[in-house]
Amino acid sequence: MTSPQRWLALAAAALAAAAALWWLVFRDADRRAVQKRLDTIVASVTKPAGEGNIAMLAKHQALTLCLDDAIRVRASLRQHRLPDLDQEYPADQALSLYASLRRMCRTIDIGVRGVDITFPQPDTARLACFATLKATSTYGDAIEESRPVFLTFRRRDGDWRLAAAEERQVIR
Repeated sequence: MTSPQRWLALAAAALAAAAALWWLVFRDADRRAVQKRLDTIVASVTKPAGEGNIAMLAKHQALTLCLDDAIRVRASLRQHRLPDLDQEYPADQALSLYASLRRMCRTIDIGVRGVDITFPQPDTARLACFATLKATSTYGDAIEESRPVFLTFRRRDGDWRLAAAEERQVIR
């Protein structure tokens, strides 16, 4: 290999390494931003016993900033004698639905584990995880269940927003 060819090969290798490093750094930043958004949602949905109105309003505002204009929700609620959810809700309607469910519970604790984040498109993040719900109804009934879920986030105006929450179907 001649000297100019060697320099050209070294320059191409350096450029490829720089591009790979750039991609890893920015993709990792997106991954951290999506995880942070998920953490905000989980904290906003959690309702400890005796939570006051100011804390509830602060959580509601934080949750509002985490939602896309419309949110696709798919979940089976038959075991609670409620209709299944399987539709797209405008953000304000999704918040109203959540507020109604929140009023039916004294406490709500959400846990998320096994989060796997992928980016099928540059402005779309897909999370596969396992969500655990522990709640106490206003009647004192204990609710405890775990479900595998998919969450889809879309980047809008530079922020990652929840666009879909879907229960993964498990074949039994």
